[in-house]
Amino acid sequence: MTDRRFYGTNNLVDEQVKSLEEIEVLDGGWTKKYVDPNGNHWLQYNVDPDRGYHYNLMRITPVLTTNDLIQIALFSEYNDEVSAASLRLYLEEQQEGKEYRAELLDAVKSTYTNNFINVKSRVDTIIRASQLLDSTNRRNILNKHVSEIESDYQYFKTSSQKAKAILLEMGLPVDVDQKTMAYSESPVIKKPFSNLQLLWNYFKVFLMILGTITLVSFFYWFLTDFETFSLFG
Repeated sequence: MTDRRFYGTNNLVDEQVKSLEEIEVLDGGWTKKYVDPNGNHWLQYNVDPDRGYHYNLMRITPVLTTNDLIQIALFSEYNDEVSAASLRLYLEEQQEGKEYRAELLDAVKSTYTNNFINVKSRVDTIIRASQLLDSTNRRNILNKHVSEIESDYQYFKTSSQKAKAILLEMGLPVDVDQKTMAYSESPVIKKPFSNLQLLWNYFKVFLMILGTITLVSFFYWFLTDFETFSLFG
């Protein structure tokens, strides 16, 4: 094992767990805990809950703080670790309510001011994997005054605008699907749809249209038949 804290692709994770001892299985098998020969504990967790295709491996001893995750994202020499640490920030916001957006944006700006041209790939990965482009209000809205909800909305909107401004400054597009970027084995490059996926999408649209036509035809036939029955019944 190296001094890395994350492994961010399935192939790397599968290779690393060969040298680890599994000690606990959680979430019906979606999460696993391991220990290495040096006594360090590792957590393998799913980062693609909708499909279950992708997972990361993180060393959890000692526990990583939000600042630790940001530092790994900013300075790790491994692209998959940059992506995994950035995505972990987003996951901990969702699962534990840990704030990171303002701190991460400030860190990116202060670390790479006037030097974006030399770190395009890293900054692009950080912004997309950490979901900074997403302006959705991720905070709980229950039992909150409307002014507080509006403040939360503005927080996420402002964070998204700042992230987009950084990408534009680097000459990069901002309308990239973040989910694909976050879970990709190559997180800096968006994977295009395959021909099979495209055909499947067209087929689903066709089925929806066919179903609508069938339903309308049925109701038309029913009403027409009902009127005929009423006249001669």
